[in-house]
Amino acid sequence: MASPATPRPALIRPRASRSRSQLGAVSLASDHAAATASSGRRRDFVFVVNPSGANGRTGKQWKQLLPFLHTRLADQCNICECITSGPSHAIDVTREAIKDGADAVIAVGGDGTLHEVVNGFFWKGSPVRALDRGPDHLTALGLIPLGTGSDFARTFGWSNDPRQAIDRIVRGVKSKLDIGMMEGPNGDPHFFINVADIHL
Repeated sequence: MASPATPRPALIRPRASRSRSQLGAVSLASDHAAATASSGRRRDFVFVVNPSGANGRTGKQWKQLLPFLHTRLADQCNICECITSGPSHAIDVTREAIKDGADAVIAVGGDGTLHEVVNGFFWKGSPVRALDRGPDHLTALGLIPLGTGSDFARTFGWSNDPRQAIDRIVRGVKSKLDIGMMEGPNGDPHFFINVADIHL
């Protein structure tokens, strides 16, 4: 997958099912990874990097991590690096990556970056789909925690070690979880993962 001219979207996979509680299931790795690998097609992984995360530390750590990432993944997949330029950019990048048929979109940063990437998996309340890969193609969501708190990673008992996160991606470690949905002030759906706060 060629690097897009405009930074675009990162590794969690929403499912189209919706319960009465408005929750959709998500998987933290591609269920079809083995099928893709056996077909001989190289998978396309898009890494959405928030360089401003953790007061700029995320961008610096990402640059140091890139050689290790290429060593572990470059022989298995095409790696596309997308650097975000500001708030909500990761949402747009993720949507474009999914439409382009990415096999995985991986958030690189903290809980805020992950939150935006999760919202990029949806448009007007429905999951975003690949345009040219057929109805069965699904995009996985992943995380390389390089943020300040990384509460989501801690929920799974993961350390903040980005090399361990890359190893989980390489091994195809999978987890299912729910994504919550609430309506925004204009009635637009807004998705959240891990936690939602209401400030009074």
